[in-house]
Amino acid sequence: TAAVVGVILSLAIWFASHVVFAEHVAVTSFGLDFDLPRLATVDPVSLALVVAALVAVFRFRLGLFTVIGSAAAVGVALRLSGIA
Repeated sequence: TAAVVGVILSLAIWFASHVVFAEHVAVTSFGLDFDLPRLATVDPVSLALVVAALVAVFRFRLGLFTVIGSAAAVGVALRLSGIA
């Protein structure tokens, strides 16, 4: 229930952070222990793909498989073209 939603949200945030940012700094203070992304290491191609997927889901109401399939196809195309 709520615990499952919390774990899924935590994993989604961790995965997104590690996809968009290349480097993280370990922060341990005030009882917190987390990785803080370095803003200078943002990957603009990954960030653009994330924004496009969010727009497709929330603005155009596209389905899960459509968005994941499209993002995977664009990612493969970008990788094969040498852009990403």
